[in-house]
Amino acid sequence: MRFPWLVGGVVIPLLIWQVVMEIRTHKGQEEEEEDSLPLRSYIAGLGWFVAVFPAVYLLGFLVAAPLYVFCALKLRGENWWLSVLLASATGVFFYFGLHVALKVPLHEGVLWW
Repeated sequence: MRFPWLVGGVVIPLLIWQVVMEIRTHKGQEEEEEDSLPLRSYIAGLGWFVAVFPAVYLLGFLVAAPLYVFCALKLRGENWWLSVLLASATGVFFYFGLHVALKVPLHEGVLWW
């Protein structure tokens, strides 16, 4: 039962930090239009979110999470080295942080194991 407290202990300070940063960046700016993001970007974001579920089911969490990070970064135009580095860091974090250290049972996928 420590896992929710550990995750909450990391996520809540990051959430508060993000809110403070958003307030600081928008404080000096003019009022923007209400529809600043087009519908296309919302649909693309929803597509990425929905694509994670079949990837986790088929490939397993430890493969799908780094793959998702890599593809998302490459499609946004990031460098190869940064995409590979962050995807690898994601895989290492999930494997050692969740699977080994916290012993969280992660879905292994129907195609790999």
